[in-house]
Amino acid sequence: MPLAKLQPLEDCCTSFKLTVESDVKSLMTLYDAESAKPGPSATWVQPLLRSSCVLLVADFENFIEGLFCAAFADLASRNVVADKYPKGFRHWLFRKEVHMRSIGADDVKDYIELSQRLFNPVRALTLDELSLEDLKEKFDNPTPVNINWMAGLFDVENYVDGITVRVMDQPTLAKSAIGELAERRNAIAHGDSTQQPKDADIKRLTKFCVLFANQITKDVNKWTQQCL
Repeated sequence: MPLAKLQPLEDCCTSFKLTVESDVKSLMTLYDAESAKPGPSATWVQPLLRSSCVLLVADFENFIEGLFCAAFADLASRNVVADKYPKGFRHWLFRKEVHMRSIGADDVKDYIELSQRLFNPVRALTLDELSLEDLKEKFDNPTPVNINWMAGLFDVENYVDGITVRVMDQPTLAKSAIGELAERRNAIAHGDSTQQPKDADIKRLTKFCVLFANQITKDVNKWTQQCL
């Protein structure tokens, strides 16, 4: 029997697709129209492609962050007891708190109480205790390593490494496509004028991101429901 779709996660995926449509595809429509006109248009339409790449990565980053935060927030809204949260997430919460202070004799009691909160079989974690803003800050950029780290919070190792998406009838390794996205975006954002993506690159990577969004939303939905 297929799992029910968690609406907050579906909303994240839908919002991402609409944003990409508004941001990236609008620029690409302008690029297609202007580059088809006679005359020397290349000097000013090429930045549309560079801008599209940066916007795509920004939208993709916001989606990944939002998806995982929505998943954990959904658990909090259902009053899921602490002990049912994935261990990877609870370990991150514990390490985050411990690393914020120097360990001294007076801190031991606080650490014990923190452990008791995070591994409690009866008490639910509150939304504030999930530190979702800190989670977003820790994620930073949508690289393969960082997305694998996010999946690791659900006790899933090397998630991106095992995902293949069929893009324009070609099997595409998620790790390779996400790495390409990150590399292109970083080069453009740091002023590398040699990074000049072609329109086919942007269309291919945009298609990949949308298809990958469908896959990871389905997977995070499954991982979240395993905690209920």
